[in-house]
Amino acid sequence: MNEDRLLLRRMRGNRERMAAYGFRKDENGNLCFVFPLGHGVFEARITVGADLRIFSEVNDAETGDPYIALRAAGPKGAYAAMIREEYMAKLQEIAEACFNQVRYAYDQSERIAAVLASEGYGDESRDARIVSDEETGMEFLEIRMKQGGSSRYETVRHGRTVYQRIPLDDTYTDTQIAGSIPVQTHAGRREGERKEWIIPANPKYFDLDHGFSVSKQLYWKQSFDAQEGDLVYIYYGMPFGSIRYKCIVTECNLPYKGRHDEPMKIDQMCRLKCIAMYKDGKIDRKRLKELGITNIRGARYMTQPLREEISKLYPGEEENDE
Repeated sequence: MNEDRLLLRRMRGNRERMAAYGFRKDENGNLCFVFPLGHGVFEARITVGADLRIFSEVNDAETGDPYIALRAAGPKGAYAAMIREEYMAKLQEIAEACFNQVRYAYDQSERIAAVLASEGYGDESRDARIVSDEETGMEFLEIRMKQGGSSRYETVRHGRTVYQRIPLDDTYTDTQIAGSIPVQTHAGRREGERKEWIIPANPKYFDLDHGFSVSKQLYWKQSFDAQEGDLVYIYYGMPFGSIRYKCIVTECNLPYKGRHDEPMKIDQMCRLKCIAMYKDGKIDRKRLKELGITNIRGARYMTQPLREEISKLYPGEEENDE
């Protein structure tokens, strides 16, 4: 990738700083800054679009033709090298004065990074991570594959490990990509950190509506890494088929004192306090799928898109978290 494009691909324009520096609107409504190179022989033009992405070009000042020698592969002549040095020095000055650096070049990369974080994948995770091809500037989500597994996406090998590689240029929707990210429920947590979970409940085995009408607190099979203070959203199966309850863990790691010959194996229990009920069924299977959650067969982490959807549908409900 050319050096100027490599510099700008992780930059976004800052409107106030650009205006102060001298950027002006062009006929298309983009913000532009033009400066001469080589004593006026060439003209560099920096354009920032409505999405604050940045584009640069260097043209012959008289003809308007692109200055091809600037980005030609291989060694450059002394004159082209001089123009390139002058151009990059000015571009670096503009970047420091007018632009904000972002972590990823693609907007989809930013969104998927938020999904990874909400699923408990850290920046150093080797199981699901965002990588960049420094030559092309493309960004990908790489997901470690299980031995013998198959993939609908391109695969790459790093040493002995095979990864699915998914482009993050909106070729696939966020929902499709989020559905490919493996659910994990035992990622480490910082001391005092609150986790948010989604767990399933089957009306055929237990009447939650009746249970919570009798008592605001119920004992529940602890099949996930629950800690006191964690939030738990319960997906209630058909005929409801929606996120129906929000609870807080009040006790955890409790020994199970029931019968051990029951069909359901239970080792430990936790205690859940109901703090909200969503009777309207707005967060149903269809909406969950749209938000990238395709199945809830076991405990999984809450995702950022679903958290935002709940906050939008039920504003102010966070006040009941304690």
